[in-house]
Amino acid sequence: MEEKKELHIGSIIKKVMTEKNYGETRLANEMHLHVTSISRFYRQESMQISQLKLISEIVNYDFFAECSARLSLKNGDAMAIKVDAEVKQTECEKLLAEKLLELEKKEQEMEFLKRELGYVKEINELLKRKRG
Repeated sequence: MEEKKELHIGSIIKKVMTEKNYGETRLANEMHLHVTSISRFYRQESMQISQLKLISEIVNYDFFAECSARLSLKNGDAMAIKVDAEVKQTECEKLLAEKLLELEKKEQEMEFLKRELGYVKEINELLKRKRG
């Protein structure tokens, strides 16, 4: 089984910049940023899509394709994820059905208690009349 490469966007950007001999200062100037911002990019594990898109356009490199390739799942992995999701969905549906049944029973109990309260009120009224 092929081992997936690590996905640390800053490292990927730094590697591509080095391979293309594209300096930090040049990129910073084209992005209208301070050069220290570029150094910070290199340390980031993730990044806003808009920033990555801009860097991709400036450097003329498809970082999105690179990330996609590093994240791609094998069919077996995808199938395991799908089966796991289906099992979790079934468990959730079962739990939801149980909770709905509990709710229905509570509603029935509440209706019964409302009737009982009505009877108690009637009895109290009768007792008040008898005494009064």
